[in-house]
Amino acid sequence: MNSKWFKYAASAVVAGGMAVGGLSSSAQAGSLVLGDSGWKASWSSAFDNAGGTFVTLTVLAEDANSVVLQKVAAFRDAPDQYGYINAIEINFEQIRSDAKPNIIFTSEQVSNDTGTSWNGFKFIIEDGQTGTPADTQFDVDATFNSGDPFDTSPFKFISATGISSSPQVITVGDGTLANGETWLPGIGAGAGELVIHGAPATDGSKRFVFKEQPLPGNVIPLPAAMWSALSGLIGLGVFGSAKGLRRKMA
Repeated sequence: MNSKWFKYAASAVVAGGMAVGGLSSSAQAGSLVLGDSGWKASWSSAFDNAGGTFVTLTVLAEDANSVVLQKVAAFRDAPDQYGYINAIEINFEQIRSDAKPNIIFTSEQVSNDTGTSWNGFKFIIEDGQTGTPADTQFDVDATFNSGDPFDTSPFKFISATGISSSPQVITVGDGTLANGETWLPGIGAGAGELVIHGAPATDGSKRFVFKEQPLPGNVIPLPAAMWSALSGLIGLGVFGSAKGLRRKMA
């Protein structure tokens, strides 16, 4: 989807501050029906507190195949005893059998208020994997190889990995976002967008989790293959969460 026509409006809203209401339907209370797309997004009420780690979504646009979202998030939890920063998780639920296949994030604003610098970031889909188009997965070509590749500076694209042929973990790195700074992936004309192929089910039953995970400078990231394997296991319900897994491993 070419979203250039609303890039300027989205950028102006982000530049104006953390509030994101007014362009279209938005949410500040833990859930949002995503326009006429056939999808609903929800998240923990813990992420509604603007004084802590929080997230809000705004529906910017729709076409026949896509719904386009703006996300504003602030990470304010310090790293835990293992050096990890808690991820923000957004649950996506199909609410109509004719849901649109693509969910797109553009013009993001992500603030680092964690007390430490980040040297990378992961975008993660938890859906389980079959290695077929039935898997919810990132559209890597549309995200990074299009005419307007997704701008993640100061980070660079490192990898897109998954079990078999379904990329469900995107890692960016080779850069630094200091504490107190704000990251603006996809902001501005020509800055691209993060494209998820939602793989809606014909019976309307698709659900998946989208996670954003900062990588602080004092953490050695897991190898890409390990992240992919954990994402698949979590999506299949083998583990409740990565945080719970760390407790099992400790």
